[in-house]
Amino acid sequence: MVIEPLRVINWSPASGAVCVDTTAAILVTFSDDIDTATLTEESFRIVDADGPVAATSGYDKTTF
Repeated sequence: MVIEPLRVINWSPASGAVCVDTTAAILVTFSDDIDTATLTEESFRIVDADGPVAATSGYDKTTF
């Protein structure tokens, strides 16, 4: 059995998107299910050119 590392396989808005509403949800799809206890500000960060972006996170187990 091959165990692959967890990866981000899709995201929205697209990388380099412009004119995105600052209230738009950022959606990320992982390659596999995750332990929500490991989804922390240290393990997953959203950044822009100026550094970290304040955000809240959630997880939908059915869509990874």
